[in-house]
Formats: sequence, C-alpha cells, structure tokens
Amino acid sequence: MDNKEKNMTNDNNKSIFNLTWSEYYQKITGETFGEHRQIYKRRLAIITTARKIFKNNKFCDMNIEERKFIAGMKNNITDEIFQSFQCIEDENTEWFGNMKGAGYFKHEIIKNNKLLSLALDEIPNSGKINKQQFLDFFKIYDKMFNIKYIAPPTRLLCMKRPDVFICLNSANRDKISKLFNIKKHGIDKHYYWDKLIERLFSCEWWKNPTPDKNSQNEIIINNARAAFLDSLVYNKTNNLNVYEI
Repeated sequence: MDNKEKNMTNDNNKSIFNLTWSEYYQKITGETFGEHRQIYKRRLAIITTARKIFKNNKFCDMNIEERKFIAGMKNNITDEIFQSFQCIEDENTEWFGNMKGAGYFKHEIIKNNKLLSLALDEIPNSGKINKQQFLDFFKIYDKMFNIKYIAPPTRLLCMKRPDVFICLNSANRDKISKLFNIKKHGIDKHYYWDKLIERLFSCEWWKNPTPDKNSQNEIIINNARAAFLDSLVYNKTNNLNVYEI
C-alpha cells in the first residue's frame, strides 16, 4: 500500500484497500435505493444475464436487444428481468453504468459494427487479464471513435469481465475519485488501468475473496467483484459514505 492509500484510512484503519471480503460483501448487499432494499438482487440479475449472453456468443453474433443490454442502452431484456422486482422509475439502464447520452456509441451498437466485437475478442472470457490485452482491446476500439470517453468502453469490458473491470461513468466517478484518490475528468485508457484497475487488484477484498461456498449469490458477486464496486459508489443509491469507510 503506498502513502496515498495509507492516507485514505480512518481511525479504524479501514479503507477501500483493506476491507475484507466479508466487509465488502456486506456493503454490496446493503445497497438501497430510497425505500427499495436488496438492490444487489437487481445487479445480480444483470450480471448473471450478461455472463450467459457472453458464454454463448461473440458480440457480433448477439441480437440487437442483447447488444443494447450489454452496452447499457434501453432494451427489452432488462425490462423483462425487472418484471419480478418492485418498479423503480427509469431503472432500465441504471445499473453498472448507462449509455443513454452516448449517441455516437449507440449508433455503432445498433448497426453492429464488427470492430466492437473484434475489440472484445481481445479480452478472454476467463483467467488473468494483463495491460497489454486491455490495450489491444483499445487499439481496435479507438479506430471507431474520435471521442475518447471512458464510460462506453468500460461498460462493455465490465459486462464481459466483471471480475476485473468497473464501468467508470458520471454516476460513480465522484466517489471513486475520493476512494482511490484519482482525478475525476480526462481519464484515458492508461490512467484507468494504472490508477484504478491496478490499484483495485491490490484491494484485500479483490486479492483474497472468501465467499461462502454454500451461497450462490455470494459466489456470483465474487466472480463480478470489480463491477460490484459500483454498489458502493453509485450516486443514486444509499450505501457508502466515502469519508467514513
């Protein structure tokens, strides 16, 4: 842990870096949205569906609703998933980042630009991911867009490998910047990997998870533990005071 990370601890010597797995899991499952409890179950449904879709398809072979679902756009799949939950207004694409405002990105998703699929092919479905593989993804992704927002590509990445990536977007960057002592704006691919993902790998809950083998929900969250950081930092839910972790 470097000096910056040490400075982010409180009197109880707790920071995002030294939370244990059980503490991290407790915070995830404690996320609320106003009067709505157990928000993590909605997130579980999203992650479980995304993993099933990626297991059976390359991105270019998905149908349009599947691609929109993975990309965080309004889609029918999410509507169907949430039919079993109490309604939350406009929640269709709110979990793990939404791309409602990224028109240039949505256009390529709808027309099924094959480069998006080729870029995602650079990220393996399982096993360790290194920075070169991550940069190989962007080498292809960057051919499509002059606009270099980090949210759209990291939404795709965290849906394919939620154990490694978190979608960094306007709804969570304020709290993430405080937790990891990083800047809020102007984040490019190198900064995202070096200052967020590499440091996320050093977190106790990421390095040494100890999920209950008898809890299917806890196992799923462990296998998506990077993406589920959004539960702690999403600005529309009530979970973490970043000054009092």
